[in-house]
Amino acid sequence: MLGRLFLRTVPEGFADNSVYPWFLLVIPEVMDENLTELGQKGRYDFERPGSTHGTRELKEYGEVSGIIEDRKKFAGHPFLNGVSKVIYCPGFILATDTRETEEMEQRQMFKVLAEAPGQVDAITKSFYDSTKALIAKQS
Repeated sequence: MLGRLFLRTVPEGFADNSVYPWFLLVIPEVMDENLTELGQKGRYDFERPGSTHGTRELKEYGEVSGIIEDRKKFAGHPFLNGVSKVIYCPGFILATDTRETEEMEQRQMFKVLAEAPGQVDAITKSFYDSTKALIAKQS
């Protein structure tokens, strides 16, 4: 499970089949020997992981929404590759392929979360207030 956590949270840091997140507590050279004996070495990448991208800080709402709304850019984001292995569905809210799929998923989510009138607004306000408080606390 720890390997999956690394692949989900640092998707650009590891190849999907890297021995580093999948065999965390074993020296790669030893895993090389073990996997060779098992005839499975070809299934794994032994290249040492490294950071391929720097961190980009977004400070304005427009920057964030611009990235999310640009479906061509967002659809190729490395995070989506990891998400697709964990969440087995056609899309993932804003990470869906089409606007229609996104809207359908949002309607389904709201139906599950908010059966009574006014609950969607209450949930939205709660997320907004919580996010604002966390940003203020962590800034």
